[in-house]
Parts: sequence; structure tokens; C-alpha cells
Amino acid sequence: MDWVLAIRTPWLTPLFKGFTLLGEEYFFLLVLPLGYWLWRRDVMGRVGAILLFTVILNTFIKELFAIPRPAVEHLVQAAGWSFPSGHAQTAMVLWGWLAWEIHKRWAYGLAGLLIVGIAASRVYLGVHFPGDVIGGVLIGFLTLVTFYYLLKVKPRVWLRIGPTRQSFFYFFVILGWFMFFPHALPDAGLKSGAAFLGFWTGVLHERHYLMSQANAHWPAAFL
Repeated sequence: MDWVLAIRTPWLTPLFKGFTLLGEEYFFLLVLPLGYWLWRRDVMGRVGAILLFTVILNTFIKELFAIPRPAVEHLVQAAGWSFPSGHAQTAMVLWGWLAWEIHKRWAYGLAGLLIVGIAASRVYLGVHFPGDVIGGVLIGFLTLVTFYYLLKVKPRVWLRIGPTRQSFFYFFVILGWFMFFPHALPDAGLKSGAAFLGFWTGVLHERHYLMSQANAHWPAAFL
């Protein structure tokens, strides 16, 4: 990783710091509600669900491999294990899914630029190995494929229990997960998991009680 030090320049550093901000939880927590209320609720509801899933998945894989971060100067703060890169994984999930929903050539091009930029920024800033970001992108892609096919499932029994009990189920699963892997908390982001869970709980209840007739093309698996 010493080669990273050689390519750092005063003009590249702020550029890559900007890219890495697009993969931060604070950015997601700004984009999700804005997109939900000002753009398309169906799309952003699905984005909130897939981000929640991929954050939990990232904590599991990090704990499984337990690889330390590179021993070079970190230009941004980063805690926890190194593999896979959470920024690269969530960037692939967020921008990849939005590109799929928009389904336009420009959307795929923009998503590709953002995913590559965010992934590269983590290596440049010294907080990940190249393999970490490659692994994060690949895991994010597999998450997208899995989520796409899950949307086609119509679990009738699960849907009948209602949004409140569904939300409690998600809550206790996530709580149990973080209790089982307490060392995952600083890196995986308990705050991220809680925020995405809160967002998705709101989506479920808003959809069930307030929007029963709107967005008729919302996937049946998430009604």
C-alpha cells in the first residue's frame, strides 16, 4: 500500500474525500427521505430496504474475515475491519439499484462513475486495500441480483401479519445480530442499521395505513 502515498496530491485528496462522502451514512439519510417525499416513494422504499439488508450483510462478512485495515496514513476516520469495503458495497447497491429503476443509459453511466469513484476513494484515502473495494462491489452486485428476485416472491403468510409485527421482527433480528457480534458495532454502524430500519418501518406503515390506493405498481412482496 506504499504506492498510495506516492500518488497523493493536493488536488486529488479533496476530490476523493468528496467521493467518499457519497458513501457515508449521513448522505444516505439525506437522500432517502428527500427521494421518498419529493421523487418516487416506491423506488426509495425499495432502496431503504436493500440498504438495510446490505449494511447487516457487510457486518457479517467483516466479522467473518476480520482483516485489519492498511497500515498507512488514513486521510479520513475509519474503524473496524477492512474487508469488504462498506462504502463500495453500499455504493454498488444504492447507485446500481437507482440506475436499474431509472433504466436509462445516462443513469447507468452516472452510477458507474459514482461506484468507481467511491470505491477508488477508499483506497486512495488509505482505509482499504484494493481487494476490499473489489469485494465490496461484487458483494453489492450479488445483493442487487438477490433483491431483484426476492421482489418477485409473494409471501402471503408474512404479509398477513401486518407492518407493525413485521417491523418488530426486523428489529429483534437486527438487535440479536449486533448482540451476537458486538465488535461489529463501530464499523458496521449501529446508527446506520437503526436509521435504515426506522426508515423502512415508516415506509411499511405509511404504505399500509395512508397510501393504500397510491403507487399501484409497488411490488406485492412489500405491500
